[in-house]
Amino acid sequence: MNGLKKYRFRAGAALWFALNMYLSFADLNKTIGAPMIPFQDKVGHFVIYAIFTYLLGFAFLKELHLQRYLVWATGISILVGLGVEIGQHYGPSYREGSIGDLIFNILGTVTCVIYISCFRAKKVSF
Repeated sequence: MNGLKKYRFRAGAALWFALNMYLSFADLNKTIGAPMIPFQDKVGHFVIYAIFTYLLGFAFLKELHLQRYLVWATGISILVGLGVEIGQHYGPSYREGSIGDLIFNILGTVTCVIYISCFRAKKVSF
């Protein structure tokens, strides 16, 4: 159990990445249907990338001990979001990439970085 706890952020980031890829490329209209609230997908993009950035940031800080962990987490999160939107644009016909989705991916990432920066400045331990 101690070994799993040691790599919990890395494992969480990998699982969250896999879930993100599934949700990004699956044909969800067949399984979920129409959104229940307006702009539901934008909220989803924001939350998914905020959580992904959080998990990456703490994996880099606590498990890999990188000095510029937020820069790495931000860069990777934004590149993944950009890659997904490009993949959706050129990939399956039932998905389409969108600038709006990319903007909300980036907003989720930046909001998480600001959140982590505030708590790290106060020396709050996670």
